[in-house]
Amino acid sequence: MAIPSEQDFTELRKEMLIIIAAHAAASADITGRPVISNEVFSAMLEVPRHQFVPEPIQAYAYSDRPLPIGHDKTISQPFIVALMCDLLEIEETDRVLEVGTGLGYQAAVLSRLAAKVCTIDIIGELATQALQIFSALEYDNIRVRVANGAYGWSEFAPFDKIIVAASADEIPPLLIEQLNPGGLLVMPKGPDRDQNLVLLQKGMATNVEDEILPVRFSRMVIPHWWTIRCERVFFQILAWWSEKFVIIRRSQIFQKLRGEQSAAAVPFRTGSASLGKSLWTNFPPLIPSFSPNGRCSVFLTKVVWLSLQRCFLLTVLRFCPRAVPRSCCLKPAFRSFKFLTTQAFRKWWADA
Repeated sequence: MAIPSEQDFTELRKEMLIIIAAHAAASADITGRPVISNEVFSAMLEVPRHQFVPEPIQAYAYSDRPLPIGHDKTISQPFIVALMCDLLEIEETDRVLEVGTGLGYQAAVLSRLAAKVCTIDIIGELATQALQIFSALEYDNIRVRVANGAYGWSEFAPFDKIIVAASADEIPPLLIEQLNPGGLLVMPKGPDRDQNLVLLQKGMATNVEDEILPVRFSRMVIPHWWTIRCERVFFQILAWWSEKFVIIRRSQIFQKLRGEQSAAAVPFRTGSASLGKSLWTNFPPLIPSFSPNGRCSVFLTKVVWLSLQRCFLLTVLRFCPRAVPRSCCLKPAFRSFKFLTTQAFRKWWADA
């Protein structure tokens, strides 16, 4: 099938909006939203959806159905994109977090509605392609990160709105923590064959959840509780060790890891508790982020990971009782930590 011209794509976008409006009216008894807001329609009319799907299927980009984008992932159905954006009631000053970038279509729509969009995907190749598309379209209010979305993005938290394009049995608690009081979160929730789109409003004491309609999304990779706990404990140990033996500064290392250019270095010598929190913030789990104004150095990242492993090794050696053979506690501990770090690094190295 021949690829339509840009004028044809514009007409197809208009037809897509008509179909979305009809779909919204037909499902109003379930969703409670018979009409999609004009702001969402304007954003979807502006964003060229065909740029966010593989070239062989661009002719089908505006059909009201999900389409494959590779890596066993899909771009969401236009009606679902419109409904999820409409449920969030996004304002122009909002900071929005998206989990599940894909090739970036929903993030692009969000960027036309909000002041800032932070989007995360666990697949490096998809995130890299999305970043290239954003740069080509000059969508400069979007930041892209390759990481596990269940952790959120603590550097830019709190967020006014959060949208998740992957299902889980429960909403990840770290995402709720990073949501402003009164903020809204929309995501599919439930087991693989019994998912429902859920809208959560965060309250001061309790959160309110409403089920919107049945959906079907790919599953989110949820980290085990012990993985998060081990990471936090390690960074606390590293903070204590660093404060006692070395001076760590928030210098170009941290900035290059996040692909940022920021102010002068600030000493971390503020006490082990706050230092541990700072290190946890500056070394988020899994892998570094991409940003439109630069990306981190592969070599520098490898040096940092190897340095962290060395710090952990020296810490265990220092505190291991002499009465117990060091191999009894050193080998299992170091193997566990090495697995967590090197697996994450190798995945990112392959995607970079």
